[in-house]
Amino acid sequence: MSVTIDQYFEILGAATVKAQNKMMKKAVDAMIDATPVVTGTLVEGYELLLADKNNDAEIFNDVEYFDFVNNGTIKMPPRDMIGAGLDTIPSDFTAILRNS
Repeated sequence: MSVTIDQYFEILGAATVKAQNKMMKKAVDAMIDATPVVTGTLVEGYELLLADKNNDAEIFNDVEYFDFVNNGTIKMPPRDMIGAGLDTIPSDFTAILRNS
């Protein structure tokens, strides 16, 4: 079976989107697992916007105290939920994500 270069890039693009969404879902699951649960607000605050051919996937948590729990404070050690998510991503992608 032969394909044109346009067909090749369309197939490659679709595979890339599928892989990115799978990778990000796994990262969110790891972040949820690493999130301490008191009221459940932080866990419920995760939002994953899936990638499509025009947009990359994005993970959000807009709970106002997310950064304090993730990064820690003077009185509380960091939980590093973001790091738990990044640890699920293959190492060659991790460096790109940490530096962007």
